[in-house]
Amino acid sequence: MDGEIGVTSEIGKGSIFWFNFMAKESDMIVVKSNESENQMFKFTGYVPSILLVDDNHINQKVAGEILKYANCEVDTVSDGQSAINKVAYGKYYDLVLMDVQMPGMDGIEATQHIKRLTLNRIPPIIAMTAYSMAEDKSKFIDSGMDDYVSKPIRAEILLAKIKEWISKQLPDLQNFTTKSETPKTKSESGKVPINSVPEIIVDEKIMASLRNLGGEDLVQETYAELIPESYEQITLSIEAAKTQDLAIIKRELHTLKGNSGTLGVLKISKLAEIIEQGIKRGDSENLTDNLDKLLILWEEFKNHFENIIKIK
Repeated sequence: MDGEIGVTSEIGKGSIFWFNFMAKESDMIVVKSNESENQMFKFTGYVPSILLVDDNHINQKVAGEILKYANCEVDTVSDGQSAINKVAYGKYYDLVLMDVQMPGMDGIEATQHIKRLTLNRIPPIIAMTAYSMAEDKSKFIDSGMDDYVSKPIRAEILLAKIKEWISKQLPDLQNFTTKSETPKTKSESGKVPINSVPEIIVDEKIMASLRNLGGEDLVQETYAELIPESYEQITLSIEAAKTQDLAIIKRELHTLKGNSGTLGVLKISKLAEIIEQGIKRGDSENLTDNLDKLLILWEEFKNHFENIIKIK
């Protein structure tokens, strides 16, 4: 198409991906939407628990990051049988996002098995697939799925669909507290409960998936970049706590939670999430102690990383 493609990137600021190509003039009229209409939805009064079923690591990462951005709790599995097991024997899920085309047991068969489970409640199942014809949607609905979103994944469309189905189950989301606000996730003293933070320092499966996508160089680059970035986010939060600048802390920990979660640094991600949600609830008790603990976990992660991978 006589085009070009490229990328520029700067640590701490972001990346710009661009392309151009030759095209014929079109008489199509493009209507630009207001910026506010394009902002992605975030859950603020209730944290939906979502099971994401997809065998493609890239789709998992993209959809997972979209859901985390919207303040959802996400569990991810890669095949139909694992999805059945999660719904049958795992925790409560508000909604299941089900890829249709998977090796072995596909999404339709998995859905039919889930619908036959003898549970008090079966979560709604939304198909995610590249099949986009009207007859395809009818096929999925007829097979037992509750709704449908097409690939490639579009954040606004996916979140709108999730909001629609959560709203059907919880008519007024603002009247519900998040699941992490129940007494089980907060001690009486306001300190982070020990059993709320995972024991795994770095999820080896996530590290392995990065190797599959981009080799050892990608692993070294991403984790080596995370170390100074996460340190800066934590130290900025600690400094902000001295002046009770909660807006800075929420901003930094939100980024820290997403970045560390994407790379499987579970302890840091979970603790950042707990602190962030505490601030959102108006609970800043023991904030300094919890941030200090976050710095200790960062040191643990840094040492762990340097022991298993030689940083270039």
